[in-house]
Amino acid sequence: MGKIPYVYKSIPKSLIPEGKSGDWEIKKFTVDSDYAALFNLRNAINSVCGRDIVVGDYTKLMHKDATQPMMSDTPAECRDHLLFVLSAEGNVLINGLGLGLSIRAVLLKNKVDKVVVNEVDGDVIELVACHLKEEFGDKLKVNHVSAFDYRPNGIRFNTVWHDIWPDITLDNYDEYKKLSYGYSHWLKKPYFHDAWCYDLLKNMKRDRDNERGLYEGFDKYTELLNMRLKDGH
Repeated sequence: MGKIPYVYKSIPKSLIPEGKSGDWEIKKFTVDSDYAALFNLRNAINSVCGRDIVVGDYTKLMHKDATQPMMSDTPAECRDHLLFVLSAEGNVLINGLGLGLSIRAVLLKNKVDKVVVNEVDGDVIELVACHLKEEFGDKLKVNHVSAFDYRPNGIRFNTVWHDIWPDITLDNYDEYKKLSYGYSHWLKKPYFHDAWCYDLLKNMKRDRDNERGLYEGFDKYTELLNMRLKDGH
């Protein structure tokens, strides 16, 4: 087995055992050298950077209707949470339980006093929360509530992280904005407030808007040119 990716020093691999509750299942899987080579070659062909996988044993959270994991502890997914984990301190709020990867990493930090997690799906809570509570006790509180319905009872947070989406798509952009604005009222300094792949999503939106603006500008230019031609200019 090759060199262990550096990210696991800050975000250890999942310790959650296999299990099933309702429509959700936690499964272990192994990536061999052939699969890793094919996966990484496909990334290179498609100019996908920073998502390569290495040979090893992993854990994933799957929904019965999904073809891709909701979350896994592969190096790329752990790196998505690295800045948040390194920045976390004081009172921490996390929307989305998932495998509990970044949650456990944050709970292991001495600079973190309290972690509050909001999770909308009771079956995910059933699969994951009990293992974290057994290890960390009252340092962790898990609420069965949507990120959009949660209201803190007097507590303010130094660190807020949103991770409730299965993939990166502009269809979720309005939800990102809504959470970013809504939770900004419950911060206290010093604070860190971000969401999974939010910067990437903002760049995608900027590129889409710029492309749309380019076409709109071209359409207006064409319309003006046709008017001039019609007028004999």
